[in-house]
Amino acid sequence: MPKAEGTRERMRQNFSEFLKIRGIKNEEAVDMLYPFIISSSRISKIKKGATIPFEVLVVLHYEFGIDLNEFIAGDTQESSIMLSRIQDILCRLPKLLSESTEFKEIVIAHIKDIL
Repeated sequence: MPKAEGTRERMRQNFSEFLKIRGIKNEEAVDMLYPFIISSSRISKIKKGATIPFEVLVVLHYEFGIDLNEFIAGDTQESSIMLSRIQDILCRLPKLLSESTEFKEIVIAHIKDIL
């Protein structure tokens, strides 16, 4: 098995195990993230230079085909997105914010890091 295939399989297994333990389906994870994952350029601007949790990276890459190098290569400490856009993103997450599973708390924490 080529190295890239092995890495992909390991990431998929790790992410699947993460969701299984928490009782979250892949579709639910994507639904939770979708309101603020609109395009690779927008999410790159939102999180440029920030640390992204492993489980979010996996969803971004495997469910949306986003290049993970966009996250790895950034070195800017400041967000390049307007505060009004961040507020708009957060306002579109009432369902996410009203529930308290561990996965959702991780996602919320990393969204709040932008502010």
